[in-house]
Order: sequence, then C-alpha cells, then structure tokens
Amino acid sequence: DTTTFSIWNGLGIYDTFHSAGITAKNVTLGFPRARELFNATKSPSNPTCTIYFTRDNAAPEELHKVVDKFPEANIEDLLVTWQVFEPDEYQLEYWHTAWFKLKLDFGEITEDDWCLRLQFDVGKLYEHDVTVQDIATRLIGTYADVRCIPSPLNLGIIDILVCCVDINISGARTNELAEITDDYKAREFYMNKIVSPKVRGKVICGISGITQIYRRKAKCDESFGEFPLKPEIANRLQTDEEWIVDTDGTNLAEILTQPAVDSSRTLSNDMWELSNIFGIEAARAYLYLEFMNIVNSGGATINPVHIQVLVDKMTYTGSIRAIARFGVETSQYDPIARATFEEVMTQIQTSAMFSEKDNLNGISSNIVLGTKINAGTGRIEFQD
Repeated sequence: DTTTFSIWNGLGIYDTFHSAGITAKNVTLGFPRARELFNATKSPSNPTCTIYFTRDNAAPEELHKVVDKFPEANIEDLLVTWQVFEPDEYQLEYWHTAWFKLKLDFGEITEDDWCLRLQFDVGKLYEHDVTVQDIATRLIGTYADVRCIPSPLNLGIIDILVCCVDINISGARTNELAEITDDYKAREFYMNKIVSPKVRGKVICGISGITQIYRRKAKCDESFGEFPLKPEIANRLQTDEEWIVDTDGTNLAEILTQPAVDSSRTLSNDMWELSNIFGIEAARAYLYLEFMNIVNSGGATINPVHIQVLVDKMTYTGSIRAIARFGVETSQYDPIARATFEEVMTQIQTSAMFSEKDNLNGISSNIVLGTKINAGTGRIEFQD
C-alpha cells in the first residue's frame, strides 16, 4: 500500500513505491519510449507530430482542405501505371488537340520526341489535393528539357515529351550496356531506365518527412498536460471537442508555417526538434510531460518532484544529456556511487588502479556499505 505524508508547509508527499518492478503490473508498453528519453535519442523509433488547429477543426470534412497536402508524396505513390512510347507509336488524343490550341507556343512534336505517359489515380490526387496541371508545372520547372501535356482532370494523364536527339551509342560503354547496339536501343534504355525512375521518384507535394496523417477527435482542455494554457489560447476553444491530426514522421518547423495550424499547442515527440525550435525550457517541459505520461499510463503514481529532478538533471547545462554512462557527468561522484550506476567491475577496477578515495558522502555508497546516510537522522548526533 502507498502512503501520503503531509509535511509542515502543507504539501502532500507520495511515497516512491510503485508497481512497475513487480509482476502484478505490466508496463513494458511504455518502456521502449522511456528508454528513448533516458538515452536522449536523436532518432525516435516512431517520430510523430500532434497537430492542433485554430479553425476548420469542427468536423473531419473541414480538415480536408487543410491537412490533405501534409503527407509527402512522390509521383510513384499517385500512379496507376506508366508507359513509354517511341515516336512511331505515339498517337494524339482529342485533349492533345485542345491543349495545342490553348498553348500556341508549345511547338511541334518531332520524330526525336519520346513520350513517357503517366496514368494517375484520380482518387489519390483528390486525397492529396493536387491536380495533373500542378504536377506538370512542377516537372517543367524541375527539368528544362521536357514538355508536358496534361489531360483533363477526370482522365488523370500526363504525357511527358523528352527530346532524345542527343541520345546515341557514341563513346565508351560498360559491360552491362553491351546489348545496346544502336541509337534506338540507347533511347529506349534512356527512357525506361533513367528518365522514368527519376520522374517517378520526384516528390510532388506534401511536407518533407510526413508520410501519413491520422485524424482523431480530442476533448478541448484548458490545460496542456499539467501546464495551464494562456487565457488568450484557452478563449479560442469554443467547443468541448475538436478534430486534430497525428502524423507518421515529423517536420515541426515546416508544419508550424502551414495555415490554420495552432502553433501554441502543436508539438513533436522529438525532444531535440523541440529544443532546436523552442529552446531548452520547452524540451524540459516536454520531457516532464512524457515521463509523467509513461508512469501514469501504467496506473502508477509517483511524486512529480522526482520527475522534475530527473529532467532538471538532463537539461540544466542548456542541452539535453542522456541518463547513461556516456551522458550524465559522473566524475563528480565517488567511486562506489559510480559503481552502483553502471559497469560495476569496470568502475571498481579503474578506481583501484588510480587509488581513488571514497569519502562516503553519497547516499548510494553508504547504502552499499550498510552505514548511515548523510541525510535525515544520519546528519545529527544525540547528546546525553
């Protein structure tokens, strides 16, 4: 059983026993995350952002116009199929004629123009809020030697014309290109093995690093964890519930520049990203919330002072330091105290080699030797 103590200044203090160390409680679900925090890892195993909005968040339908452009997508992700046409195979459709009338400066299609046809999934274009015209404009701006003919949106086709007049078999060739014996095969290889992969791998929309979004309903709260929101932020919360977005991947700096994103509440689970953008105090507050969530998710309680001491130790230097032998500076501690932390035999052997002395000033070293610690009743002597 746990016990609550009341001390002279009125604060309630919980004892530090919790069930994480016994088989009655399974808290392995939070251990991988706790290990990332303790090690101050710069590459979280599941990076994510939780995004709040200042508007268009009353229903999931409203979020469509705001968040559908968030996930990063390349052309390959949006395609149904692709095909390469040589000049003799390429046939014009009705929408080509309409395009030539709209673009009088487009020029003629010559016998040296090969075509890479991209057939897009119209549903995916809608999901990402992008059109074939947008993609064609991006391609033309990226590659100076291509011309694009976008179809009507319902067809979802882009014909990319590439002039191959300079593609020939002159010059030295490696062994894997030995089967290329004429200019036709050289151009076929160029279109299928060089142009097509490069075009299909082109990132066409979205925020770099964001691969997927998940909408969910959350309750509006005037506090963020244990930190109360500023009045001007709390007053914006007009309803009891709102729709927010979780992401796979993180790029907080770019997310905060998006329209309607609430920069006051949006955050990433990457402590280093928070520290770089908002400073070490923001990283400290986030670490405190994360450690408290890990403890509370297991149904356990712990005095928040212990967590505060922990995160202060990790951040007081102005940077985030790991709670590990390579993070927290251990040279200030006596040999036995260092041995109780990690690498017991290594610490004892090293201390013996250099004839280090332990003055038994720490709590750990006194507990190991079974003596009174230098705290509480151990700091005073009774007189007769």
